[in-house]
Amino acid sequence: MKKFDKQELQDELKTALCTFAGYIERALYGNAARNMLGLDPNARPAGGGYLSVEEIDPDKYTLFSIMSQLYDYAIDARRHVRLEWEGQINEIYLVLMAMQAFAHYEDGDQCNVDRALYVAKLANARFRLDDHKDEVLSLPMPDEQVYKGVLSLSEVALLADMDEKSVRNAANQNNKNHLKTFNEGSGTYVRTVDARAWLAGRRGFKPTEFFDPEVDRDIANVGFKSTGDLGKYLKGRRELTGLSIAQALEAAGLSADLRERLHDLEEDKGFYFNEEVYIGLAQVYELDAEAFVRASYALNEQQRRAEFEASIAILKQKSLQQKMRDPKQPRIS
Repeated sequence: MKKFDKQELQDELKTALCTFAGYIERALYGNAARNMLGLDPNARPAGGGYLSVEEIDPDKYTLFSIMSQLYDYAIDARRHVRLEWEGQINEIYLVLMAMQAFAHYEDGDQCNVDRALYVAKLANARFRLDDHKDEVLSLPMPDEQVYKGVLSLSEVALLADMDEKSVRNAANQNNKNHLKTFNEGSGTYVRTVDARAWLAGRRGFKPTEFFDPEVDRDIANVGFKSTGDLGKYLKGRRELTGLSIAQALEAAGLSADLRERLHDLEEDKGFYFNEEVYIGLAQVYELDAEAFVRASYALNEQQRRAEFEASIAILKQKSLQQKMRDPKQPRIS
């Protein structure tokens, strides 16, 4: 498929949603489309008509956020460590299939979701490729069966950025380093372990890069939005080193007495800030020490400010109560 970016994917989904909702309305009741899309049933697009893609706010729909993640994974080979295929993503795939079915009817080209289905199928193939335990179920294969630990030739072609005919040629046993396949019923398949070995030598294949936004971030520009955010970040960085809290403290040359404080910080049960301790941890966790300490200090100042504002609010409340009891007492304003 010709390359496309996230904006083009988003535009395709917006158009398809409007058309799909219109078809659903015809089978249900008037205004069902606007209600289904969460739009004001009494409003109408400025340019006239009934529905407009400009009314679709991607931030309101789960579909757009998940397809954005799947694009990162399928196209850019960057996978969020907590991305799971089963459940919601499978349901979204079924919805995309239903939307695509309307392409067989009048004006069906407006309901085309070729790009979205391409992303979903490629993401599913990559998810099983990355599953070294062979636990992830496939979508129905060409023979309508569901497998574990197996890829179809078309899926291998997607992953290798090749056409299926070239992949079939690569499976010829007379070729050096040929792709190992096996036959099941009327289909030809590739075990994921064999696919991984073969794809590793393909120029068009991108190996998956796992990332965790709680750990992989530009501290200097992003910083920490809460004590819980800082705690998760520290825990994630520590786990990357394979150290326990006690071992991290020892490696940083810090007192073992700090273990409980750092445990509570990681679990968001108590905030703790000390620049010398943070510099020591930054060195062990291979962080930019200055950026980390500055970001943590900014959070510390934010926490102190919040505590100050809370104290003032309590004092004002007490003053008000005292004023009600004794109107002659001065009042804090």
